[in-house]
Amino acid sequence: MAGTLYNSFDVTVTMAVAANTYTAIRSIQIYDAFTVCTGASVGGTMTVSTPGGALSDAMLCAVDEVVVRADTLDASNNLVAAAGVLTVTANAAADRGTVVCRCFISGSGVALA
Repeated sequence: MAGTLYNSFDVTVTMAVAANTYTAIRSIQIYDAFTVCTGASVGGTMTVSTPGGALSDAMLCAVDEVVVRADTLDASNNLVAAAGVLTVTANAAADRGTVVCRCFISGSGVALA
């Protein structure tokens, strides 16, 4: 099997305010994002951004306990440098949820033969 093996981890951002941030300790690359809604809010959404701009599309967060995965991730904005900021923004102040970004440390892959 050929390819690259990465040790992945999750960055979890709990939304109790309209915007929240995570500052990366090391350079990371994001390969997936989803939200778990923790309250009902008609038209509620969560969006993930990096210093390069929007990373995800608006993930619906309108029904309590529903999990919604990002439909799109912009590959040109999926890197956050060390000390860079990952931002999660809610559509409205009442939108509540937990956003999870699946990541790996940039350049950390191990080649598989």
